[in-house]
Amino acid sequence: MCVNRSETNDGEFFSGRTATTALAAAYVTVGIGFWIGLLMGWFRLLVAALGGTAVLVVVSLYIAVRREGLVTAENALFAAFALVATGLLLSLSAFTDVSSEFVFPLCFAVAGLPPYLILKYTGYGKPT
Repeated sequence: MCVNRSETNDGEFFSGRTATTALAAAYVTVGIGFWIGLLMGWFRLLVAALGGTAVLVVVSLYIAVRREGLVTAENALFAAFALVATGLLLSLSAFTDVSSEFVFPLCFAVAGLPPYLILKYTGYGKPT
């Protein structure tokens, strides 16, 4: 018996054909809002389009995480160190006179090296 794939997903939250079509239409609407705001010089419309874009990006990330299972122990570890490196970059740039030739390599090292070493030399993230 052959089952149509679109029929099985239509009832699921944020994964059916209707939800995908609505999300695509929302992206097109926000894009049109940006163009009209730019052409007419309407700052409020540009701000509204920017807010709509932020909401759509969050919804898209939520859908990607639910569909693909992107949250793993390894990804969470790299994300945590990336946030630490971002905070380090902002604080060193704003509150110190350290040159950018030192700050950027330091932040790249903080974001990449510790999670790599943790994953390589420990059992973190591996199923037991």
